[in-house]
Amino acid sequence: MLSISSSASPHNYSGTSSTWSLLSCTLVFICGMFFNNQPRADELPNLGDGSSAISLSEERQLGEIWLQKLRGGMPQVQDWYVQQYVRDLAFVLLPNSGLSYNSNVAGGFTEGRLNATDIKVIVVDSAALNAFAVPGGIVGVNAGLFLYAQSEEEFASVLAHELSHLSQRHFARRQENSRANAALSIASLVASIIVAATAGGQAGMAALAGSQAYSMNRVLAYSRDAEREADRFGLQTMIASGMDAHSMVYMFKRMSEASRFSNQVPEYLRTHPLTENRLSDMAAYAANAPRGVYKEQADYYFAQARARTVLANDYRAAFKLFEQNLKGSDGLQAEGYRYGTVFAAIKTSDSALIKAQAPALEQLKKRYGFSVAVALLEAEMYAALDDKDKAVDILTSKISLAPGNYPLLRTLSDIEYERRNYKAALEPLEQLSTRYPDEPSIWYDLAELYGLVGNIQSVHMARAEYFMLNGRLRNAESQLQRALEKSSEYREKSVIQNKINEVEAMARLHSKILGRPADLAGRDES
Repeated sequence: MLSISSSASPHNYSGTSSTWSLLSCTLVFICGMFFNNQPRADELPNLGDGSSAISLSEERQLGEIWLQKLRGGMPQVQDWYVQQYVRDLAFVLLPNSGLSYNSNVAGGFTEGRLNATDIKVIVVDSAALNAFAVPGGIVGVNAGLFLYAQSEEEFASVLAHELSHLSQRHFARRQENSRANAALSIASLVASIIVAATAGGQAGMAALAGSQAYSMNRVLAYSRDAEREADRFGLQTMIASGMDAHSMVYMFKRMSEASRFSNQVPEYLRTHPLTENRLSDMAAYAANAPRGVYKEQADYYFAQARARTVLANDYRAAFKLFEQNLKGSDGLQAEGYRYGTVFAAIKTSDSALIKAQAPALEQLKKRYGFSVAVALLEAEMYAALDDKDKAVDILTSKISLAPGNYPLLRTLSDIEYERRNYKAALEPLEQLSTRYPDEPSIWYDLAELYGLVGNIQSVHMARAEYFMLNGRLRNAESQLQRALEKSSEYREKSVIQNKINEVEAMARLHSKILGRPADLAGRDES
């Protein structure tokens, strides 16, 4: 594996060790990954079902608010392949997660369970090691998880654990468990999650602790039981998905070691470690499970190489590190390092260095000619060498075989934008906006492109969508009013007015959930 200096930021690549140092990564797993002593796995307590504390519809409303706040405070990783890879891996696990799959039920819920098709996955642009599950079906991971997970199944074990928090409704059950105490402020908790994910966790955990109005011991006692349950259901999800349950043991053991030896782990986690008892419980469960038949592909290692490069401050140092580790590796890991050398070289914008990676790219094409990741890499290489016509040809050819593919279409739009072919850049994004209407970056880019082609009304509509997804309702309403002023057709006016009504309803929901006036009055900051 690649290594980073233990004395530097996780973004600074140096050293020759075969592992990526995590001394600067913070273990903060929100909605439950508080590392505490655990009772035995075969003595799961009754945590309640949460039905008397918060309904599923209320949980979904919470999720909508939380996601808006998280988007506004957490930058998502801007690598389209990494984003899609994590989403795809989550959906490999979802059918076996205990979540419902009835997509015909209104509101995303059926049989008292969250609907799996309503799950939203975000990848945060941070090297800190972090993952969280938010009520209503939101799962988030930091790109930093790629620095740590040595295999796809280890990465999946973290997702499986977080999905278990959702399937077992731990937030609602915690609320029921603590209903005699003052409720934790949702606004404070959201702010704490944002700080924890972006600042490495210490300040966020301090904020989280400070916002709790009831006994910490009571919260931690509940968390111990919920964590152990999430461990067990996460293991079951992995086994049912054909994965090796031991991967969760390996992953969590490595996290335990990192928290034990790192001087940058928050004090809160030092006093509540992932104990040997909890690891022993996981190991005992895994020992009686089948090894699994899941066949790992190179895709994980390609996504890992891209994430590691994106998180690097020095692309040239990252290139050298990939090159160095490639010499002593084999199998799929070697393919990831080979991919990393090409990708990191592209990021340096050094034409000579990029051209020197042509043989490595040819090896990847020969072995993985079917791969979207390799097609992206080839297109990115040609674009970096200023042969954007060739890059577009590669992408359009691949899109014909994989229509609707998110990273291919996003990259095609990016390259057409660089060519100043703005109308052509619009087409892929307009296509994606119908399939991924909850992706803020699509609407942000659409707004810019609509401006460049002179479609001002669509600029306002796209901006409104972007602001709504980020919870900036005053700005959204202002943009819609501007669009309404420019509209002359009855049907258009009706569509815009319905969207204004949607914003107003969302503002009322904000007022209800966050306990403050609706955010529609005051200065427009757009």
